[in-house]
Amino acid sequence: MSAVDREKLYEQVWTIPGSRLAPLYGISDVALAKACKRHKIPRPPRGYWAKLAAGQKPPRKPLPKLRGDRDSVVLMQGWQLPEEAFEQNVQGPNHRTPSTQAVAEAGAMPHELVVAAQSLLATTKPDQNGLLRTDSKTVLDAQVSSESVQRCLGLYETLIRKWEGQGGTVRVVATGGGQTALAIGEDEIYVRIVEEIDEKRPVSDPARLTGRLCAQLYGGDVRRQWADRKTQRLEKVMSTLVTTAAAAVASIRVERLDAECVERQRRRVQDRRQAVANKKNREFGRRQKLMEYANRWHDAQRIREYLSALQAAIDEERVQPLDEAGFREWFEWATWYADSIDPILQAPHPDEEQELPVNTPITELDLTARGRAVIAELEIGDSDELARLPLDRIREACGYYDTATRQEVHRILEGLGYPTAKFETRYGW
Repeated sequence: MSAVDREKLYEQVWTIPGSRLAPLYGISDVALAKACKRHKIPRPPRGYWAKLAAGQKPPRKPLPKLRGDRDSVVLMQGWQLPEEAFEQNVQGPNHRTPSTQAVAEAGAMPHELVVAAQSLLATTKPDQNGLLRTDSKTVLDAQVSSESVQRCLGLYETLIRKWEGQGGTVRVVATGGGQTALAIGEDEIYVRIVEEIDEKRPVSDPARLTGRLCAQLYGGDVRRQWADRKTQRLEKVMSTLVTTAAAAVASIRVERLDAECVERQRRRVQDRRQAVANKKNREFGRRQKLMEYANRWHDAQRIREYLSALQAAIDEERVQPLDEAGFREWFEWATWYADSIDPILQAPHPDEEQELPVNTPITELDLTARGRAVIAELEIGDSDELARLPLDRIREACGYYDTATRQEVHRILEGLGYPTAKFETRYGW
């Protein structure tokens, strides 16, 4: 809990932007705004800091007087702001904000992750080695004896402040059994602090707990650790650890971006290969269909030539049908059959009742989501308009390689009774 004089907070609010002042108290800018509202402390309007940065002197709203001294002291759920932190910020919004580590060293409250770890360790029972282990899925990863808890938390406090001072964030991730991540953006490396034990001594020997702490950095191809030694304490290498972690995260970021680049390259190659394969398949289908139509046309022509020659022979009385009526029925059928297999004509059977296509409003067509989107883009009202559309207009709406939607158009029209051969010829199916 922090306590600050109302007039002093008014001076700070009009001297330091809220986004920078609030973290110095260990609260959010929303909480700061609520505290000012509760104690009737006016805050700078929109554009105030821009004018101040431009060299102007925008006016301040005066601090209203209160009756009595009831609200003269502002209490906030943060930590006490060190006086030197305010002194370093009175030069305006462009002045450099002191690092969070400096605030911590000046008596600030511990980081919330450290507080959470401390609360958990206070209720944790030692394991078979006499070490207190945190739940690394929820709090900072630590394995230390009760005598080393405060020192371990102090090391984490220093580490977190130094890392945040470089623009990074510290977070606890539940993956991999739980890890403490030092992150910059979406890239991260992991850290833990453990106490070394003397494996040569029995579990019952208190000297098994050495009190020597070790900070382990791991992730990607990095495996580094720093430990207490006769000539150096772990506190002295926190800056080195942070520098190493920053370099490792930068390397991990490069590897990630390179992997994403390679994946994009592979996808482009796959898309290109698929497009080539689709084109080949489409060309093969067209050739097959062309040969089929050509053969059918040729067969129709042969039948017509035969029927013409047969009719000429009958006319010249070189051939005489035994059953005149039956022959005429057969001759009409043969003529129809030649027309029916001709891809240009495809005449319907004369005995079949011809059904006209069912003109249907577009809104009543049974369409897929993609098909409905394409039909909407065509801006037509019914199936008759759809049947009359040119092929290029259909392809433009569907996309050149979107054969599935073009086939859906074919199915819709065929299902409504429109001549199928016409669309097969137009769409190359």
